[in-house]
Amino acid sequence: GGWWYNRCHSANPNGRYYMGGKYTKQMSKHGTDDGVVWMNWKGSWYSLKAISMKIRPYFQSR
Repeated sequence: GGWWYNRCHSANPNGRYYMGGKYTKQMSKHGTDDGVVWMNWKGSWYSLKAISMKIRPYFQSR
């Protein structure tokens, strides 16, 4: 998982894209869900074609 998400592998923006999105354990390189995953949205065996990350600037109150 990423530094922005507090649960390991609930989101994986650095994974592989699998044509069509859905893939299986047998299709993956190491037998794990290694796609571009956002588990709470599409599940762990669906690889998103693209993602974008938006970071909001932080302004400290005076």
